[in-house]
Amino acid sequence: MACPRFQKYTTCKDPDSEVDYGRNWGPSSSDPGWLQTDEEIVSSNWVITETTGVEPVPTLIVGAQGESIAIDKKSTLIWLEGGTVGLSYSLENTITTDQGRVEQRTGILQIAEK
Repeated sequence: MACPRFQKYTTCKDPDSEVDYGRNWGPSSSDPGWLQTDEEIVSSNWVITETTGVEPVPTLIVGAQGESIAIDKKSTLIWLEGGTVGLSYSLENTITTDQGRVEQRTGILQIAEK
């Protein structure tokens, strides 16, 4: 049995910005979403790793706004600052729902001057 393909997203960030990044787990105009109709996110955890293996690990940190779950309980957010131009970071988001389901998705964040 083949596993369905999940889209990884890739986006860019300037090293001098503090910007929010997130994932919509609910339905949108182009995607039915992963959550069931009446299901809500109760916890969200983000793990950030540098993807090229360069040592020492450059700094991309969670910003002052931190991590959150959107008010509609269908989306997750993380505020990020820093990073090193030319490097990419993996943003792994794991959620738990009010129905006890757990899911994980990963996006790639590239650092570039804008």
